[in-house]
Amino acid sequence: MKPLYRIHSIVELKINEVSNYNFTVYPIDLNKIKGIHPLGQIGPPSHMFPTDHIYFELVNPNESISVYAPGNVTISTIRKCGENDFEVHMTFTSYLRGYYYHMTSINSSIFGDLSYNSFGEANVNIYVIEGTVIGTVGGQGMNGVCLDFGLYDNRVNLKGFIHPEFYGDMVHTVCPLDYYIEPLKTNLYDKLLWEGTGPKNGGRIDYDQPGKLIGTWFLKSWNVDLTQDWLIACRNVLTFVYDNINNSKIVVAIGGNLMNGESDMFYIQNNAPDPANISVSSGKIVYHLMDINNGLPLDKTLLVQLIDNDTLKVELFDGTYSAAELQFTSNAKIYDRGSRTSFNVGIENILLLLITLLIIIALDYVRRVIKVYNRLI
Repeated sequence: MKPLYRIHSIVELKINEVSNYNFTVYPIDLNKIKGIHPLGQIGPPSHMFPTDHIYFELVNPNESISVYAPGNVTISTIRKCGENDFEVHMTFTSYLRGYYYHMTSINSSIFGDLSYNSFGEANVNIYVIEGTVIGTVGGQGMNGVCLDFGLYDNRVNLKGFIHPEFYGDMVHTVCPLDYYIEPLKTNLYDKLLWEGTGPKNGGRIDYDQPGKLIGTWFLKSWNVDLTQDWLIACRNVLTFVYDNINNSKIVVAIGGNLMNGESDMFYIQNNAPDPANISVSSGKIVYHLMDINNGLPLDKTLLVQLIDNDTLKVELFDGTYSAAELQFTSNAKIYDRGSRTSFNVGIENILLLLITLLIIIALDYVRRVIKVYNRLI
């Protein structure tokens, strides 16, 4: 499996070499923020994994709002994701990197006319000071527009991924709010959307537990490649987690290949059983699905069974049934954590290494033959 996010190469950047870097400027004016969504939001069809960024929901999405550099930072890369849709990558220190996403314009007085490569990226490597207006968000008549803010701290390694090597930068995900100085941090947390149990927190994205249902699964028949068309890739994913705003609610995100249609997400009736408690010994269990938007029961039953610690059998039925009333049919799908893909990637690397060694040996042999021939003549 290839990483979810391509890691950008960063060269010759001006960075702030400090052990505890903090943000000193809000990303947008505080009074323009309607609410902040924590890490870990699910949103099919494109967000089948808990998101590694927070969302700043705008009071008025139709207003063009300035976006500020949160601290002294090198703007390393700008990616054009669509018409009036930009992603700005920032390097704060040697260990701390982040990005803004869904900006609707870029400050041309700083970045000039950008030339984008085939990936839609422009390498800029421009150092700006805290509070610099780097662009705008909103103002394009697109209701519901949010500013995304993602942050990676290489000193942090999340423990809730069974195969962390699959997830690239995501294993270093942290909540940007926790890096703000006071009183900015408190003011931002006051805007955080939270209906769950326990104190407000910045959210979570790593839910995998070996031998348990909770977390993210991949369709076993799929030759996992997360670099292909993203929506196609997400159709092969199945995720059991908790809602990022109300952590007392179980959320299941079902890829389209199990839905026989578009990917979708659901709440669970009676909020049980808890996927963190489901193991091989649980046998067959059912989830009765609820509409995520209005909370009303749906006439759909998800039958689930852990065959072993790394293999999950799943089938979606129309109607409401108990586990005793259902048997898996030929429509059932098999998922795993992707371990077989790790093996395939290993074999590919070994073959590549062997081919490389053979080429080196062949070139060395040719060099020796030429050397001997030159001596003879």
